[in-house]
Amino acid sequence: ILATLIELLKNITTLIGVLAILITYNPFIIIIVGVSVIPSLTINKKAMDKLFEVYESRYEKLRYLNFLKDMIARYENFKEFKVYSSFKFIQTKNNGIYDQLIHQDRVVKKSLAKKSTLGDFLSSIITYIFKIMIVIGGINRSLTIGSISMYIESADHLQNSFINTISSILGLYENCLYLNGYQRILDQVNLQIPEQKEKLITNFSINTIEFKNVSYKYRTGDSFALKDINLKIEKGDINTIVGFNGSGKTTLAKLIAGLYEPTLGEIHINGINIKKYDMDVYRSKISVAFQDFVKLPMTIKDNIGISDTTNIENIASIKKAAEFSSANGFIEKFPKQYDEKISIGWDDSKELSTGQWQRLSISRCYLRDADVFLLDEPTSTLDLKTEYAIFNNIKKYKDEKINVVVTHRFVNIRNMDCVIVLDDGIISGMGSHSDLYENNPVYTELYDIHSELT
Repeated sequence: ILATLIELLKNITTLIGVLAILITYNPFIIIIVGVSVIPSLTINKKAMDKLFEVYESRYEKLRYLNFLKDMIARYENFKEFKVYSSFKFIQTKNNGIYDQLIHQDRVVKKSLAKKSTLGDFLSSIITYIFKIMIVIGGINRSLTIGSISMYIESADHLQNSFINTISSILGLYENCLYLNGYQRILDQVNLQIPEQKEKLITNFSINTIEFKNVSYKYRTGDSFALKDINLKIEKGDINTIVGFNGSGKTTLAKLIAGLYEPTLGEIHINGINIKKYDMDVYRSKISVAFQDFVKLPMTIKDNIGISDTTNIENIASIKKAAEFSSANGFIEKFPKQYDEKISIGWDDSKELSTGQWQRLSISRCYLRDADVFLLDEPTSTLDLKTEYAIFNNIKKYKDEKINVVVTHRFVNIRNMDCVIVLDDGIISGMGSHSDLYENNPVYTELYDIHSELT
């Protein structure tokens, strides 16, 4: 944009100089020269609008294409695609989208080429008209051939200056089109402005998290994922969130983690609205293990230490975190132990089972010295022995943190201080296992189904 502005100033300077020459000859020539650039520049402006419209309309398709290509390349997806012979199907999908885009390009470029040719033709006719006028005017004034040539050349310079000046303005216009698109994306992200952050609370510990009439709706959703949530969780308790699939468990966890902002209602931290806190500092006091955990193609040490990079070289802390999730057992069987590279597809690296990866995710969560310990389906792929050991460790350190566990497994449910039952986005009950089993039909059904399956 800065380069365009500099070019614009240069063109305006040239334009003023040429105008000074032609205005002494015939001011009407200036008007005709100005008119001569209108057709092509009008068409160029419409072309920019059309190309931007095409860009916006195909952005989702291009993202989808890249997603499909990335999905095929992932090791964890290969097994299913291979067994179901799905590669050809995915390739056909990709080719179909490419064919649509190529066809769209042909139609748009053909239309723009026709309009551009027409605009250039009209501009050329008007250009010849003003040159003929200069020649006739020069003859009538008995000017020399050199003088007539000078005025024609000045008119050409004027025309070029008009074109370059307006083209620079159109260039700025085009940049603004794409910047507006970028701004729309920023408007959808909850960002705290630096000026506001200076007034926010930065020195605090999280002792209580309270939801007051909180509802949340995803931007692409038609209905609320959570509705009128009233809940207070405190340090020292283990709070377990249960419910059927789609009941809002993970959404609630992400609100606690500060990843989402409520659509309605308020979240209070230590009795103060969360909006008054610096969210970067708040999230630094949260430690999470999500069910869709990250698998880094790095060493085991780095996979655990990424949650607290200040401790990433502290092997004692890394080992303690591994012991918390019972990951140390399989780690110490590797030749390089914590320096073993993992994630298949890279030279000299080992692959882990899903359960082993999940244990690393829990280790990563424990390593960070956080106020809130948030586990979303932390043991979904673990055997009962490992799950039992992890929950015993959570109980051992529970007084130091706010503990929230999202789960659909009821192996350790009796030992939880508070069970929160979600049903279709609302809290249908809270309390101990025994109270809920007697008085909450949703919880009773969940527990009985789990008991039958195990």
